[in-house]
Amino acid sequence: MIVNFISNILELKKKESLVDPAAFNDPLALKIDWTPLAPGGASFRTHKAVMISTTRIEFKSTFLNLLFPLLALFVPLLILIAAYISGDLPFLLKPQTAKHYAMLASCILFVLAGVIVAWHVRKAIVFDRAANAFWKGRRRAQMVPGPEEIPNSVPLPDIYALQVIPEKIMGTGDHGSTYTSFELNLVRKSGERVNVIDHGNKKRLLEDAQMIAQFLNIPVWDAGPLEKDHLQEVSN
Repeated sequence: MIVNFISNILELKKKESLVDPAAFNDPLALKIDWTPLAPGGASFRTHKAVMISTTRIEFKSTFLNLLFPLLALFVPLLILIAAYISGDLPFLLKPQTAKHYAMLASCILFVLAGVIVAWHVRKAIVFDRAANAFWKGRRRAQMVPGPEEIPNSVPLPDIYALQVIPEKIMGTGDHGSTYTSFELNLVRKSGERVNVIDHGNKKRLLEDAQMIAQFLNIPVWDAGPLEKDHLQEVSN
């Protein structure tokens, strides 16, 4: 059963890369990889491109992407309300029983989880002409000697094209759902790829890609959707 499962995964990977790079009429398209770059991906739109100014585009998290950290931060509030109603609220500052310790630990864990996830989903994804760079993270490109010193940073003149490719995401268990996520990747002049975003709303992702393509005056290489027979759920 395990052998069959691995075989099915490898077969899906092959099918996901069934794209004819020659259709883009560019030698570099024939050299780059057309398989997914960033494993995983959400089934919903996680980010949207926003034109901040004529020299800057940023990807902002959507409400759905922020929903989990918001819910995680809401849970401690419910715990505090329950503690107030039960009369246990004063004891949370000086726990005396296992119940008090459990309530306090739950509040701390949910707050930490919410803050960490919120920090991650709200990290900057920026195309900036003033800094002449693309980068992901919270540091500004101008704060270092060169854009290449920031992880996942690329000088804008080095971005040759944008690549959009589908990725099969398989659910686990008997009731796991299967869906397709789409990657937006930068293609550097060297052929190296850098992931920008990865989510399941291809229509919006292509709209964002077109905005960036016009901003940088580069092409969009869209691998197209997976064929219908490629969307079959992997059997055990």
